[in-house]
Amino acid sequence: MKKRIAFILLGLILGILGFVNFENINILYLAGTLGALCLFTYAKSKDYAIFFLAVLLGFSLASFKFSSINPREKSNVNIGFTIIDKKKSKNSFRYTIKIDKSKQKAFMFNEADFDIGDKLECQGDLKLVNTNTNPNLFSYRLYAISKGVGLEFKPRKLNPEVSRLKSSDIFLGLRRRFTAYINRIFRKNLSKDSADFVISITLADNLFDREDINKLGLAHILAISGFHFDLLMTFMVSILSIIGFSYKKSMVFTLSLALIYAYIIGFAYSILRVLIVSTIIFLGFLLRRGVDRVKALMVAAILILFINPFAILNTGYILSFMTMLAIYKIYPRLKVYFKEGFLRNNIAFTTSIQFAVLPFSVYYFRYFNFLSIVANFLVVPVFEIAMYIIFCLIFLYPVLRSLLKPGFIILDMIIRSIINMTVVLSKVRIFTLEFMAESIFVSLFLFVLIFVLTNIKTKKNLGRFLKMALAIVLISIVVRNLDRPIEYQMIDIGQGDAFLLNDKGKYYMVDVGGPKYKDYDSGERILVPYLKSIGIKEIEAAFISHEDSDHAGNLDILRKNFTVKNIITDDKVSKEFKHKYKPVFMKKGDDFKLSEGNIHCVYDGTDGVIEKNDQSLGLVIDIRGNKILTMGDLSSTYEDKLRVKADILKLSHHGSAHSSSKKFIKEVDPKMVLISAGRDNSYGHPSKEALNNVGKIKKYNTQTDGLVKINFYKGRVKVEKYLKGGFFR
Repeated sequence: MKKRIAFILLGLILGILGFVNFENINILYLAGTLGALCLFTYAKSKDYAIFFLAVLLGFSLASFKFSSINPREKSNVNIGFTIIDKKKSKNSFRYTIKIDKSKQKAFMFNEADFDIGDKLECQGDLKLVNTNTNPNLFSYRLYAISKGVGLEFKPRKLNPEVSRLKSSDIFLGLRRRFTAYINRIFRKNLSKDSADFVISITLADNLFDREDINKLGLAHILAISGFHFDLLMTFMVSILSIIGFSYKKSMVFTLSLALIYAYIIGFAYSILRVLIVSTIIFLGFLLRRGVDRVKALMVAAILILFINPFAILNTGYILSFMTMLAIYKIYPRLKVYFKEGFLRNNIAFTTSIQFAVLPFSVYYFRYFNFLSIVANFLVVPVFEIAMYIIFCLIFLYPVLRSLLKPGFIILDMIIRSIINMTVVLSKVRIFTLEFMAESIFVSLFLFVLIFVLTNIKTKKNLGRFLKMALAIVLISIVVRNLDRPIEYQMIDIGQGDAFLLNDKGKYYMVDVGGPKYKDYDSGERILVPYLKSIGIKEIEAAFISHEDSDHAGNLDILRKNFTVKNIITDDKVSKEFKHKYKPVFMKKGDDFKLSEGNIHCVYDGTDGVIEKNDQSLGLVIDIRGNKILTMGDLSSTYEDKLRVKADILKLSHHGSAHSSSKKFIKEVDPKMVLISAGRDNSYGHPSKEALNNVGKIKKYNTQTDGLVKINFYKGRVKVEKYLKGGFFR
């Protein structure tokens, strides 16, 4: 039975992920294909038939859920809505709203301070939630849909002083009052950092900076940890039993209270997991039947996917179930090796969790600190004590109030000690590893490897498994290195230029993007995380066309995070630039050697020209006989004087009307053009004139395609767009 449940769970997950990756596939075609496979395999094995049916069911569930979320953009609409959830961020609030007529949920970001349950009406735009447009970066859209939200409402005018109606919904009123109560008692009695920490774990909020916590593999303690909630439920049942309640009544009361709490914090997946598993175990008690906890865990995972198939995209869902699987399956095995004893048991316990969570921490955070086991060993027991104190204070404060002051003082000391421990340990860099982004299948392989190694019983089976695992690794390495191309990437840096050349493991940049705004830094948010995600440590050279901030603004942060061997530009740059960066100057006619080609300078500015754009460095990048022409922000005045042919043309000045004339396009005669410009930019780039001049030549534009990767194989060229035109990409 356990095996069959595992097949159903695996099939559901694959079906849901199939929809995420192939959302436009015809469901009838899929049903026919999987139906045929079911019939073919049914005679041989019912389990395989059930697996294929589960794949179809997973795809169907995802399709139906996606239709119910209905993420369709609408402009200038007047809508009435109710605020059903509220989260505080740095400079504003993130509201979850329910639209009155359609019952759709959407996010709304606003500085105005509204309450849960407020009913409002205003005009605005319904837009798809923002997503990453470069690979390996965080997708807010995937996070949102894992919460059942696909749209963001952008109000044209929302007056916080306007008369507001209150929803008559009893549960929304309860959520509003409880949220206000938690904020009031902890803001009043704890220091700011401690209050932010406690409110974050109690209300599943994001007030506390999680970077140090995540780096130490402690993400689970800020995810309203289901494990600790499980302990608190056990604690509550024990207290009620001591008072005189029967186990049956204690469990009914505790589960009811837990259900209300789960609603208040928005049904965090770790809490749902505890509720479902606890309910299954309680039903087993009532029916006088033993319950396999692993089986109950898998049933909980399946039921949550029925509620929201896109929960599989949520980090909290994955880490919560992996943590419990480690406790149920890996911990008992390690406990034997560590022998008895409180200290040894704790080490075995924290090691088990770290083993199970490691592959997914590497996948989600691309960072591992070998101090994680030490951090968990030190922090988790202290955190457990803090959780007991927190919930005691929540229950007793309405009655005892000022008498609980010592409890708040102790809690503040404990929370500050947790924060200080994580800050200190996270600064110890010698035990840390940063990883490049890998497929989720690599993480799954590592998890299976760890799981099997900790549960395998005989040396003979261990040897067989290790041989098979080694064969898989070797085959994967060979396949990945067959016919590897030279890559030229147009990074979606927003309004700017940032191009990356991967020449067989040697990396070069042509401009680095960069204007910084009050609350946005493209270097910090895009360039550095992306380059790290593909494993870059060192950059051979950064070619800078000119000094404008949208081309050279990220040089400082680039040099701070990577070894940049050379900065290459023309000699028309300012004295300040020369003094600060000590660049190597490139002149017209100069060549820079590549493994299978070169970078040739065709323009190095003009003496006496004041306009910075016309001092841009012009380059022809020759890769295996394919020529790429890139001219920075050069205007038509100087472009038209060039006599250059190229297969690929990067439109100058982001497609400005002052560049890329018909004459120039005809002279270059490119097969494709590249346009790097920010979405909804105030300059109107790319201009209609430039697009008309390009005509029917194949265009790739970061605004619609995101990052564009051009792979140069021997004898062929392949272009990959990151954005595919769907919701998920």
